[in-house]
Amino acid sequence: EVVAALADEMMGLSGYMNIHDLNHLIGEGHVISAAYLSVTPGKEASVVEKLGELPSVGGTATRRAMLQSFDEQIASGLRLTVAIVVSLASVVALGVIYNGIRIALSERSRELASLRVLGFTRREVATLLFGEQGVIDALGTPLGLLLGLGFAYWIAVGFKSELYRFPVVILPHTYLFAASVIVIAAVGAGMMMKRRIYNLDLVSVLKTRE
Repeated sequence: EVVAALADEMMGLSGYMNIHDLNHLIGEGHVISAAYLSVTPGKEASVVEKLGELPSVGGTATRRAMLQSFDEQIASGLRLTVAIVVSLASVVALGVIYNGIRIALSERSRELASLRVLGFTRREVATLLFGEQGVIDALGTPLGLLLGLGFAYWIAVGFKSELYRFPVVILPHTYLFAASVIVIAAVGAGMMMKRRIYNLDLVSVLKTRE
């Protein structure tokens, strides 16, 4: 037989050919084990009911019911996994941003105190420090999203086999959610460091170090 085309399927090792040629090739009569029907939307229930009344039909299944069952099975374990991953990612993001602000404050505390002495308000000084960290986060977030996309492709390729493969499908709201986590973590870290910035001890900071 001549191969006419390749079927791009995500699961299974399926092959398709003309049913008469197949029956002749395996030496069987005109028999079939399954049939796929194209049904008008809204008529699925009546078609399934009619097919169930036929004695030669062993069973029926609809695409909608199969997808619903698959989603329910996957969602039962996936929700917990996603919740754990998101929680850990949020904690890591908060810790990284908080440490970044804290290190910047330690390195520039003398400069910030000098600005306070020169007449800058506490809000203006905090804006300078948080603005610097905000620029770093704004530049690093797109890079992190690209790295995440590459990591997703790496996982998909790693789990690929002859029996199944997982396509990488990332929706726009996934990127929006990830960026929102960074923004919330940055705001939370800023609120945690705001008190320390507002309560800078100008005298001790500006003392000349021996």
